[in-house]
Amino acid sequence: MAESQTRTARWVKIVLAISLTLNLLVVGLVGGMVWKGREYRDNLPSADGMLSVTRAMPREYQGNVRQRIRDRFDEVRASREAMASLRADLAAALIAEPFDLSAVEEIFAGQREVLSGLTNSGHEIIIEQIELMSAQDRATYANNLLNPPERPGPPTRDR
Repeated sequence: MAESQTRTARWVKIVLAISLTLNLLVVGLVGGMVWKGREYRDNLPSADGMLSVTRAMPREYQGNVRQRIRDRFDEVRASREAMASLRADLAAALIAEPFDLSAVEEIFAGQREVLSGLTNSGHEIIIEQIELMSAQDRATYANNLLNPPERPGPPTRDR
């Protein structure tokens, strides 16, 4: 009997090659983020406004800020839930037929409102702490804002 040979279609080979390439790209990106993630993240311009402003405070005030945030946990949770709901609304609006751009704009306006509320709360907490600071503490704080102190990194393993 003659053995029949099956040939793989050319398009299947191309799709497999593309899939392998994309998988390797993802593995490389994840590996790079794990390996260099903290170094990369710490060298980015600070977009974390409230976090960088709080980290620059003298230590005792940082603890007070954390406690005040814990005191407002219900407000933070409600904001997170609102953002999750808005994210789900955005996903639904993006696939809705007919597509309505004004619905997307309204969702983004809602997100801005939630984020603005959180920012205002954060500013209130920080202002409370600044009000408690001595002139020396405020000078230290100002210096730390301009010259952030080094943060300790994660423990390293020697190989």
